[in-house]
Amino acid sequence: MSHAQSIQTPSKWLINGPADALLFVAAPLWIVPAVLLANERVPQAQLALIVAAFGATGHHLPGMLRAYGDRALFQRFRTRFIWAPLFLVTICVGSYALGYTGIGVMVLAWGLWHGLMQTFGFLRIYDGKMGVVDSRSARLDFWMCLSWFVFGFLTSDHRTFALMDLMMQSGVNLPSRLSAQLFYGLFALIVTIITITWFMQQWRLLQSGKTSPVKWALMVSSIGFWWFAMIWPSNIILGVAMFEIFHDVQYLAIVWLFNRNQVNQGRSVGGFTRFLFRKRFSLVILYLALVLTYGAWDFVDTKLLPDTWAPMMVGLMVASALLHFYYDGFIWKVHEAHTAQTLGLQRQEKQSRAVRLPWKWAYLVVPLMIMGVLQHGELKGKAERLEALQTLMPHNPVAHLSMGQFLRQQGDLTGARIALERAVALNPGYAEAWKDLAHVLFDMKDWEQGVFALGNAKERDALDGDALYAYAHGLRQTGAWTLALDTYEQALARGASKALVFQGMGLSWLGLNEIDRAQECFEEALQTENQATSMLNLAVIQVTKGHLEEANSWLERAYAAEPENVDVLIALSRSLMGQGVDTEVVTHLEHVLKIQPEHVEANQLLGALYVVSNEPEKAVPYLEQAIRTRPTVDALVGLGQAKLLLGDYDQADKRLSEALEMDANHAEAWFYLGLACQKRGMLTAAEAALDQAITHDARMRSAHLARMQLAVYGTDWLNLRHRALYMLEVFPDDPDGIRALQLANRELGR
Repeated sequence: MSHAQSIQTPSKWLINGPADALLFVAAPLWIVPAVLLANERVPQAQLALIVAAFGATGHHLPGMLRAYGDRALFQRFRTRFIWAPLFLVTICVGSYALGYTGIGVMVLAWGLWHGLMQTFGFLRIYDGKMGVVDSRSARLDFWMCLSWFVFGFLTSDHRTFALMDLMMQSGVNLPSRLSAQLFYGLFALIVTIITITWFMQQWRLLQSGKTSPVKWALMVSSIGFWWFAMIWPSNIILGVAMFEIFHDVQYLAIVWLFNRNQVNQGRSVGGFTRFLFRKRFSLVILYLALVLTYGAWDFVDTKLLPDTWAPMMVGLMVASALLHFYYDGFIWKVHEAHTAQTLGLQRQEKQSRAVRLPWKWAYLVVPLMIMGVLQHGELKGKAERLEALQTLMPHNPVAHLSMGQFLRQQGDLTGARIALERAVALNPGYAEAWKDLAHVLFDMKDWEQGVFALGNAKERDALDGDALYAYAHGLRQTGAWTLALDTYEQALARGASKALVFQGMGLSWLGLNEIDRAQECFEEALQTENQATSMLNLAVIQVTKGHLEEANSWLERAYAAEPENVDVLIALSRSLMGQGVDTEVVTHLEHVLKIQPEHVEANQLLGALYVVSNEPEKAVPYLEQAIRTRPTVDALVGLGQAKLLLGDYDQADKRLSEALEMDANHAEAWFYLGLACQKRGMLTAAEAALDQAITHDARMRSAHLARMQLAVYGTDWLNLRHRALYMLEVFPDDPDGIRALQLANRELGR
């Protein structure tokens, strides 16, 4: 039986109505809910990796099977199939080894072309099913795909930013903002003209009764889904994943159908192809398993590879993609007799080609060479590059997001906050920008605003485990203990660190004064991971219960587990200070300062220790460093004490006044300010300051004594009597209070 006789009567379907709808035409109707559902259950980074591996990379294999398993095809294009892999592997591995970013531009551009050409191919298939094989229809379908796919790309904030950024990294100068706007407007006009012309052609075909409703549906679903994927999702990862699945499902299905038809029609194919593409369900499973296996190399974390191997692995992955793009450009053409007959189509009119091999390789090689030369010139730094992109695209939220991320890495939290707030103002639905803004606000200790920002992200996109953990942490900092506990549970379910989650839950239970439940969480965290932080938290539990020996035991275990842990050293120092073990305290705090020279609490504690030990000259440098890093009331009071001991009463007055500006109720600051005023002869001010100290802390015995001493200096015996009686109300039978009262009564009785 001849090939022509074996082909069944053509129908408007590739398989049948339901199968074509499920696999080719209406697949977005199940892909969108499937991806959104998966995003609720799988961390987004993991979801993207799965799609990239088993879809984007995995679907390269069927094309390779066709190229090297179809004997007639291989003999026809033998030179290409042998030399193209060697050429592309050399180009890709070399580019990544040398750090040439131009290859990224070409991958982005060729990937766009590949996607639109697949849609174009399906449009021609469904037209061919209806006998529409004229070159005019083919050209208009091509221009519709090209214009609308490129237009969607240019309208996508993420894609345009990625392209412009890669071009700048490759040394290409960007157009002016006005030029870019004019180009976009002109392109929109061209798209409009092409679309009107296409509809006019479809109307003519409709009048002749040769139009394909399936093709129309495919045109709408493909272009519409491309735009949906590029623009609608709050996270571009989801959009790319959705369209990639659509593209891959179409491709895997058409390759299976094509090869099975070849086997059924007795075509000259290799033994493995003949075995794999028989009509058996088990072989469909094997086919998919092979695709998944081929894509599994995407799971290799190149960051863990040696420096010499990482670019080679990335280069091989990119070479696989480019080889797939290249092969698909000529092995599936529906105007070829073999392809048309295998798919049951009428042979289409062949369009003329202006460019033939090997000159087509110039499309890849020439731009790469130009960008390679430009990249050797003077390139802009990342900050300057991002500023230029912000200027070019002031209404692109991705440009502001990228600047915010960069500034946060540089430690400029204020600048990062401004950039990220601009990003969410431009696109309030931009979940990624809300998440990054929240992290910046958390870094700035603005917990309430950070929780608000991350809450906005959570409303717009499913958060992964780490983001949910950060959200719970922020809620805990604002005192929303119960809500924090619920969010920690969600974070645990989404893959957050079990040890960190249980520590956070323990601290939340502490906030609710549920000591035993907090202890259970800290013990669970310790069983999960032997962290010094868990031991510290258990020490806090024991202190709360009044079990000081057990608390010290936990602190010693924490120190033994992580002797370089700053939090452990600080906690241990505080514990030893309470026991009067000053030598070990100094050793631990100096160790902290070797690790973090600007650590505020270590400088503050060391300064306070030297003040207490009457070594103010040693205390001053540490306290001044603490204040330079981050002024705190305790550091300012400590420095005021040190200056008072050194006889620098003006500086003591200044520092203590600064402390009171931060906390007007700080009794100790008022007390030392009173002493400073007394030393400067400002007795009225001293009395007022000491009165404030006693008002804010009636049990400050030293303030009572200093205030009575001032009354003695001023021979104000009535005031002395009043002060002594007040002190004895607070400290009954205090010998100094009794003597002061006796002195006042004696002087008043004269």
